Amino acid sequence: MRAMEIKYPLGGSDLSDTFGARLRLAREHARLTIDQATSRVSGLSVKRLTNMELGTDNGKSPDMVMLQRIADVYQVKAMWLCAGALAGDKFMPEWLRAKGGAV
Repeated sequence: MRAMEIKYPLGGSDLSDTFGARLRLAREHARLTIDQATSRVSGLSVKRLTNMELGTDNGKSPDMVMLQRIADVYQVKAMWLCAGALAGDKFMPEWLRAKGGAV
């Protein structure tokens, strides 16, 4: 079973949105490379972040502590990283809401 195969729309229209896609989108919005992001998130390796973004992490979801660390560095809500639009508009990053929820 692959992790995060269920797809959630970012703001309603992009059905290719996944946990990995939200991770990458948030990292890129924060203007961080994978190396920069992992240097700022304690306990996160380049390989692990890459696998999470690509959805090739063999079902190994990050624990809540790691997820919150990532969210803090990317300045987004952990709930949005987890569930996307299913978490509700109040968790969507303002910068994404301003774009109408579309990438």
